[in-house]
Amino acid sequence: MRLVFTLLLMTSAAVAAPVPKALKKQPDYFPVPLGGVWTYGTGAEPNRHSIRVSDVQTAAGETTVVRRYRMGDSVGPLDVCRVSAGEVREVQRGKGDVPTGRLFLRPGMKPGDTWESEYQLAEIIDVRETFTVGEPQQVTVPAGTFTAVPITCKTVMRLNAKQDGEATRTEWYGDGVGLIGTGDKPGDPEHGVWLQSFKIGPDQRK
Repeated sequence: MRLVFTLLLMTSAAVAAPVPKALKKQPDYFPVPLGGVWTYGTGAEPNRHSIRVSDVQTAAGETTVVRRYRMGDSVGPLDVCRVSAGEVREVQRGKGDVPTGRLFLRPGMKPGDTWESEYQLAEIIDVRETFTVGEPQQVTVPAGTFTAVPITCKTVMRLNAKQDGEATRTEWYGDGVGLIGTGDKPGDPEHGVWLQSFKIGPDQRK
């Protein structure tokens, strides 16, 4: 049985026991169906690009996800991510490895949570990112209206021990949908990149 109700008779009333926390469904902000496709853009057709899950492998409780991008006639590797116990880490970007992994999603995230992820790019650029979870909001984009969780990411990059750049961005994630967009004003067609359409279904193309 998926769910067990304990009925207690108290003054002729039947009271259902609460669902244990362990049985409650956790939000899925990184759905990875093979063949799933997400298309993003700024509203102008030439600026649109798509991301497709091209391979999914699971072993020893860890799932490795390979994603590819398409922008016009340009197609190539986007990244490789590993999902374990609800944590999502980017371990490859393009054709370059991210040795320590970029931790960008955590299980049980709630407003106010914060964490840091440090990693290296191209073996010479040190990156430190600080993530902060905000309050969920209703977000309307071309793909629809969703309840989205904003995660603000502050990135500091250093080259040869000298600070080379700093930037802050906000990413919006929806349960069962994934990344809805990136931008300070949710759904603003003039600023940011937003989900235009998505398809989550079987597709065996590689």
